[in-house]
Amino acid sequence: MVNDDFLFVHEIISEYFDKFDIKIPRQDFVNKTPRKSSMCGWTISYKFGLDKYGEYVIIYENHRHPGPSLDKYYMDGYEVPLSKLIEYKVGEDSYSSLYETASKYGLL
Repeated sequence: MVNDDFLFVHEIISEYFDKFDIKIPRQDFVNKTPRKSSMCGWTISYKFGLDKYGEYVIIYENHRHPGPSLDKYYMDGYEVPLSKLIEYKVGEDSYSSLYETASKYGLL
């Protein structure tokens, strides 16, 4: 049986990146394979993990416009928009805090 736990996340990010002609490998989400790549001016990294709330995939993406973004998706569909939380908590210096958080997860 195919492990399709995170395929809904793959569909979400694939739909977004399709408009930039960037293909995100589906197999990475089936096998829970981390990836760091740069293409078409984008830096995209994702990594799978487990914390006290359950299994998750954390996704970092960066482009000169619209800037960096960091989101965490749990297997049950719950999304934690880390970029928005960091911006709210830190304010003006949110970019450096976002990079620190992404680095902590091994995404940079």
